[in-house]
Amino acid sequence: MALHVALALSLLETLVLAGVLLLWADKVRGARLLTVFLLGVATWIVSNELPNWLGPASLPWAQRRAPTIPLPSAAFAHFCVVFCGQERRLGRWIPWAYGAAAAAMLLSWVVTPGEFVHFPAFTGVQWVVVPNWAGWTTSMVWAVLAASGVLILLHRLWRSRNPRERRQLAAVSLSCAWGLMCASGYGFAALGIEVYPWQVLAMAA
Repeated sequence: MALHVALALSLLETLVLAGVLLLWADKVRGARLLTVFLLGVATWIVSNELPNWLGPASLPWAQRRAPTIPLPSAAFAHFCVVFCGQERRLGRWIPWAYGAAAAAMLLSWVVTPGEFVHFPAFTGVQWVVVPNWAGWTTSMVWAVLAASGVLILLHRLWRSRNPRERRQLAAVSLSCAWGLMCASGYGFAALGIEVYPWQVLAMAA
């Protein structure tokens, strides 16, 4: 139950933040791209929770929606390039990022990326997704894209001498790293590690 509450709160917070960013889109560089990423995170949360909310009948829908996360991850990497003012140096890689994301999504639509199972270590959770080779491929693509974005932020943070910019970069980097750490709890089930995903509870913090 605690895991469901944490994810529900995180979903609400993600949607509210996406709405706020849209309102301030003209004042924050790359805000619309970050909004796309946040909506992708919201979709990922819903996809993981839908079978627990609606039962087994929703499993096919959830299996097809969860793999869409590579596209928002590409948008996140694009946001990091724009936010850090690196369009001239890194802009040529953006089409490749979207291409890789599209290919990963297509793979997971052609080949079912995994299955929802009952994983006893996840106390109170009836269904949790366990990826197969296609699911792992999709996961690696979005993870690489997300990590690339964080590295761009950290590189700019290291080189920046502007205190205001450094604070902004530090805040965004910390928020992204925190989100990745929280989501990593689902890796326990994917790897067969019999441990409760405590870090997922921190998503609502």
